[in-house]
Amino acid sequence: MNRFIFFKILLSFAFLLITPKMVYAELENEKEENLRGFSAKSEIKTGLILRAGFPFLPASQNVSFLPPLTLDIYGESFLHGSTGISLNWLSSVRKFVPLEAGKTIFSDVGPQNSGFLNKNLLIVSLRSPINYQAGDLTEYGWIGGVFSQFVSLNTPISGDSNSNIGINLGSYLKTYNLYPFVPFADLQLILGNLYDNGKTYQNNTLSSNVKAGYFLHFGSDFYLLKRLIFNFSYSLLNPDFFTFYPTRANPVEAGQSNNQPADDPYFSFAENISTLNFSFGFLF
Repeated sequence: MNRFIFFKILLSFAFLLITPKMVYAELENEKEENLRGFSAKSEIKTGLILRAGFPFLPASQNVSFLPPLTLDIYGESFLHGSTGISLNWLSSVRKFVPLEAGKTIFSDVGPQNSGFLNKNLLIVSLRSPINYQAGDLTEYGWIGGVFSQFVSLNTPISGDSNSNIGINLGSYLKTYNLYPFVPFADLQLILGNLYDNGKTYQNNTLSSNVKAGYFLHFGSDFYLLKRLIFNFSYSLLNPDFFTFYPTRANPVEAGQSNNQPADDPYFSFAENISTLNFSFGFLF
């Protein structure tokens, strides 16, 4: 009997010693399973992601957008978060309307009787996390870069748009709590010289002005088989939202008729547009 009791005591001690190790091993396995698709903490994935947008809900019937395109040169790791370089291309066509003196604003009237204006915007930006710690389930970071704009009127006009350049700044936020779904949101602002139709009409030469625009973007990535990325998102954008020095009509002396357009506003929603976006990428 004494031997039996002693044997049971030994088994109890063995159980107490082995159980914590088993629990610890189980926790370690669970931790490894939560590496968000990485085979090891030190693994780095890189690849290309192509996104296309489908415009809808235009603010003006006189402005139409082609599908925006974005190419991301993307990289991510468990230890350092995600980073990448983005190339964004946005094209629009603006149709001009007949002049009604004092009513039609400068921006809506075609210089030298032009019928429409083509605008193309290239944005190159870099994004990187801020204060990211290995394994963080929430990542936020900064976005910064430059842009260049190219314009053409259907009626040739003197001047050039080589000075249509500026910077873009912004921030992004994403969470890995729902992996393989990764919800995200980002906001970018552009600031610099952009084509100004009012000054072009008034000066009779291609002219620019200091302007600002915004790009709001949110949605979710979906990881399939750890290396395929699909994305569905919504964007609200306006690349010509605010003008620092809007065009004003010249003073008219008493007794003279005013054949000029109306003053341009500081804020413009004519190029406000919503897009639904889809993307696909592969990480090596």
